[in-house]
Amino acid sequence: MAQDHPPSWGCSIRGIGRGATGVHRMHDPSEAGSASEELSSFLRGVQEQQKHYDLVIPVGGLGSARDPGQVRDFMKMIERDSGTRWKETVASQTADVALLPKSTGKIYWQIGNEVNSRHYSETLQPWTGRSGPPRPDDLSTLPYYVEYFLAPTLEAIRKVGREHTGDPEGIPVILGTLAGAARAKSRQWLDQLLNYRIRGDYAKTLAGRPVYELVDIVGIHYLVTTSGGEWQGKLDGLYTRWVGKGRIQGIWATEEIGRKRAQRGLGAALTLKVAARYLHWWNSRSISPAQGRCSFWGWRKGPPGTTGAEGIQTLSQWLTGTGLLDISAAVKMESPHDLEAYAFETPETERIAAVVFPVAEDSPASLRNFSLHFPDRLVSPDAELHLFSPSGHHVQQVRLSREKDHVMMSDPLPLSLENQTLLLLIRSQGKPAGTNPAIQSGNHDKALAGHETEENF
Repeated sequence: MAQDHPPSWGCSIRGIGRGATGVHRMHDPSEAGSASEELSSFLRGVQEQQKHYDLVIPVGGLGSARDPGQVRDFMKMIERDSGTRWKETVASQTADVALLPKSTGKIYWQIGNEVNSRHYSETLQPWTGRSGPPRPDDLSTLPYYVEYFLAPTLEAIRKVGREHTGDPEGIPVILGTLAGAARAKSRQWLDQLLNYRIRGDYAKTLAGRPVYELVDIVGIHYLVTTSGGEWQGKLDGLYTRWVGKGRIQGIWATEEIGRKRAQRGLGAALTLKVAARYLHWWNSRSISPAQGRCSFWGWRKGPPGTTGAEGIQTLSQWLTGTGLLDISAAVKMESPHDLEAYAFETPETERIAAVVFPVAEDSPASLRNFSLHFPDRLVSPDAELHLFSPSGHHVQQVRLSREKDHVMMSDPLPLSLENQTLLLLIRSQGKPAGTNPAIQSGNHDKALAGHETEENF
């Protein structure tokens, strides 16, 4: 989901029209129209692309709550007329989008960004009555995010859905995203938010409804990037608790990697790590693109040879075809350190890609040898080994040999993998035996896409 930059390797854009929704200057009623004009201009630009993209549009309002003046003006505007002007603005812009020619994919509206962050805690203090240093996962902010922002915005979107599609729930909504989702306290805060029952202070038609009955997607940030080996258990917990409850159909990683990591030269290494983990996890639970997607923030940032764009493009250009198989169970490694490895194949083009990296970020790691358990398969004797690290993108040709039922590198290479990710590209010969067909035609080309927001990880 690229920020105004459609990627060649993905089919979604998150953040389209950011800054052009809601009311630009909340004390000036004339600004609502100019915001709508800018949003329509953004969308027309996307529609000129030859490729169709699903779009995620951020609603203005509180946004990331980083600007105290903007937060103050928004809260006062809601109080001034019980949210009438805000709801009229949101409804007008949602209708404008609904009336555009259907030359894009599906359009989602996202209500707020990192709504459990310390910025919400800081800028909403005058309303919460709480004093003291700002803190993430501040429960005192939760009613204000819901009653002032989420509920009236939902009411306006549902009104447009009823008028334009005949279904008040026909326009999909992403719940304002969760910062630091790797933290247990953040996930507990999310549980409180989803279980919150709306009072209806500024959205009377939603009074008494729990949040989980009203949103389609839960957005999370940095759970996979910053977690060690426990990442899968954290995702499993969220998925088991919430997907299928009320209207919730999926959990999307709307930010992974982060600007600071990318600028340190870790963009490509981390993009491949995150992509491999998510592709494997989606496969293990048979998760569709509607249920699971991943955005890489800062995917164009970093020194040459280290960007997330280069890492994910190398992988996606190799794995061409109409289906993707997860063959990670075939991987065997020789290493004194704790490594993760995943392998995927496109049978149509007979190509295999294996991804290897340290379980924990910044931990010492080395690899002595790597093999694939293929008792009934042949592979080309030549392969490409790509190393992505802060020093750049290094490529070398390696020879493969067969020993009994394993295919391995002919000359074992002691490789340091600290802050690096290894990508091994192999040509297979013959159909896979006993593999699990996972990510089928067209599925997760939509799910892996770049995105930029304001997070400073």
